[in-house]
Amino acid sequence: MSDARPDLSVERNSRPGARTRADGLWSAVALRWLLLGILMMTAGKVLVTALAAREKVRYIVWLGGTAILVNIVANLALIPYMDFGSSPRS
Repeated sequence: MSDARPDLSVERNSRPGARTRADGLWSAVALRWLLLGILMMTAGKVLVTALAAREKVRYIVWLGGTAILVNIVANLALIPYMDFGSSPRS
């Protein structure tokens, strides 16, 4: 597999409000990240249920704290990198 990024450049001669190829590619990137989040939430729910059945509440608290830290770090790292707010339609 190549590590090449898709061409997300916006065409300069496009009409205002017109959809470009870049709009669809950014949507696909965002959808992949959302899918990863859905899978992690599903795994977390199964793990929390298993730990609760074994009365391991302490581990559930640590799992929640770790999830919050990972969420904050990932948001700070990825949101400026992906820059979804710079759409030409904004």
